[in-house]
Amino acid sequence: MADLSDIAVSETPSEESIARRELYELKRDLEGWREALVTLKDLLTWKKQYYPAIIFGVTTFIFALIWLLQPSVMTTFAVLGLLLTATDFTVPLVGRYIFSYGQWTGTEERQFEDLCEGILHSRILISKFVRGLTRLKQERPTVYFVMLMAMLAFFAWMGSFMNNLFLTYFFVLAVLMIPGLQQKGLLQKYLLQYWLIFKRLAFGDLQTTDKKSN
Repeated sequence: MADLSDIAVSETPSEESIARRELYELKRDLEGWREALVTLKDLLTWKKQYYPAIIFGVTTFIFALIWLLQPSVMTTFAVLGLLLTATDFTVPLVGRYIFSYGQWTGTEERQFEDLCEGILHSRILISKFVRGLTRLKQERPTVYFVMLMAMLAFFAWMGSFMNNLFLTYFFVLAVLMIPGLQQKGLLQKYLLQYWLIFKRLAFGDLQTTDKKSN
């Protein structure tokens, strides 16, 4: 007769099965958006050489329009909410006709699955970063305090002499360019070494503790 503890262990879902279930649930939730998301992924990862120019041009046009019209903050957020609501309603209905996928093939399905895996991976990275900051605050409060204060002071200094709209434009443009820079290997080439230095300075002792505990 099998031991109850063995049965309990066997019924516990593995990390692989949990990951497959999360991937399946995410694909199901984004089913109506798959054509639009695959097209957006091609755009953000610079599948064609002129895609960076499109990203730069559209982003610049939108912020130039905001600068010319100078709407209030409430109006800006209200219009943004209207656009997001309209997009969320119409894309699942007409996305397959707009983005010219006459027949959804295995290639597009694989691209859609890769995109969903990328979203799940981003969730994991954000979760690990938050947990790392929490542990840093608990185990190295001085480093956490100095790092956070320096970062906030730097942002306050930048905001004191730079236009808010320009800062927002620069931030949005940088976020939109990151997937393409990463796809081309430029992000890893120029920023990875600085990130490793920061990671070693801030979390080095914590990572060593984790390895010893494991």
